Amino acid sequence: MVNSYINSYRKWRREPVLLTGSVDELAAYRPPPLPSPLTRSAEAQALDVMPAPELARAMRRLPAEFATAVYLTDVEGLSYRETAQYMGTPVGTVMSRLHRGRRALRAALAASGPAAPQPARAASAQPTVLAASGAE
Repeated sequence: MVNSYINSYRKWRREPVLLTGSVDELAAYRPPPLPSPLTRSAEAQALDVMPAPELARAMRRLPAEFATAVYLTDVEGLSYRETAQYMGTPVGTVMSRLHRGRRALRAALAASGPAAPQPARAASAQPTVLAASGAE
C-alpha cells in the first residue's frame, strides 16, 4: 500500500503541469515572489551563523581532520561525497571521522555544560553523628 502511494506520487510529480486559461492571462501571470534573504538585517544573518562560544571552543579542540569533516558536513551542508572529494579521502573515512568528531563534540559540550542538579537525599539516609561524652 505504501509503495503504491509512493509510486503514484512520483509519477504525479513527473507529469507536466496543464495550464488552463487564455494566452493573455497566462502571459500576465507572475508567480508570487520568493522570500529574499536580504529582507533580514545583516546582524540577524550574522547571529544565525555564529556558533555558541562553547561550540567554537569544542570545535577548536578537535583534531583537524575531525573538525574539517564536521564543519563541511554539518555547518556548510555538503554531502558525504562532496566532503570526501574536498578532503581527498574515501566516503567511508569521512563517515568515520564525522562519527568520531560528533561523539567528541557531544562529550566536550556535556562536560562544559551546567552540572546536573543532584537529587536531594532523604533525611533518614544521612549518617547520624553520635557524640560520645565521657562524663555521665
